[in-house]
Amino acid sequence: MSALLALGGCEANKALEEDEYHGTGCGIPYAHYSVKGIVTDENGNPIKDLEVRFFGVETYEEQSYVCPNTIKPVNTDEQGTYFIETNERIYKIIQVNVNDIDGAANGGEFASDSLRNSTFTFLKDKDHKKPWLIGNADISMPDIKLKKRPAE
Repeated sequence: MSALLALGGCEANKALEEDEYHGTGCGIPYAHYSVKGIVTDENGNPIKDLEVRFFGVETYEEQSYVCPNTIKPVNTDEQGTYFIETNERIYKIIQVNVNDIDGAANGGEFASDSLRNSTFTFLKDKDHKKPWLIGNADISMPDIKLKKRPAE
């Protein structure tokens, strides 16, 4: 019976535009994230063409779990900067993963690394034009310094 009620709730929400609930189901609140940062080598030199991915992190019973998503990765530019903009569920912790995808080009082969951030806040949507939007999080990540991958 509860499954039928839940299905009915989904049907009622189909009237909302896709963007209003970000395709996350029956009206799940979401936030808009703007995440930026810089990736350098250990000497502070920027590294271009690294792949950067955004993830939300959930905690349960003192364990952390990186949540899978379908957000497309971005690449760092000539200055080693990246910018990710996405609508996602509400997370208290976000994580960016950095991977060297071009091998020895652009300064050598670098080991992958990740960085978490939980010091951001959501600025509320004052106009309430999108009922499921909780707010916007503009997040400046600390610099990530990649180490060279050890020779095999």
